Amino acid sequence: MALKDRARTIRGTVEPAQISRILGLGDGPKILCLWHLDNDPSLHLYSDGLRCFGACKENYTVIDLVMEFYGIGLQEAVEWIEHEVEVPDVVIEPRAPEELDKVFWASAELLVIGLVRPFLLHPDDEIYQKMHKACWQAYAWWDRLVVRSKARGEYPSRTLQLGMKQIRRHLKEARYA
Repeated sequence: MALKDRARTIRGTVEPAQISRILGLGDGPKILCLWHLDNDPSLHLYSDGLRCFGACKENYTVIDLVMEFYGIGLQEAVEWIEHEVEVPDVVIEPRAPEELDKVFWASAELLVIGLVRPFLLHPDDEIYQKMHKACWQAYAWWDRLVVRSKARGEYPSRTLQLGMKQIRRHLKEARYA
């Protein structure tokens, strides 16, 4: 299996808390960040990666953690993780941007057609006002998901980005209707 496939499999299956425990850094939801001088734990461990809320404000993977801890390269870090942790032999395929777009765009169309447009017709109705609030919450969730996708190197298409702008415009129009 190629190095990039092995690395993708590790990033998709090995939890940061497990590696942190093996390295002796702790297994709590937060540990001291290795990338900057840290007095209070600011590196948060999530199931799919790490995020520093201290000085660096960066996202990291389990491979980055091992590379920084030992001062080694990608290949050595992948080999170390494979030696220390049972990594499945399956290759995790990267999600195609088109797949992400289909899911996001279908949801966005449902949101605009099903919820926002009726609100524009009946802005005083309490049910539609609640739906409008739910639409803003859903929009914020999609926006965070797009940001996280970008952090993983999965960039949404221009079509999706324009669709998100259109939803935001519809929601703003509904607010002032």
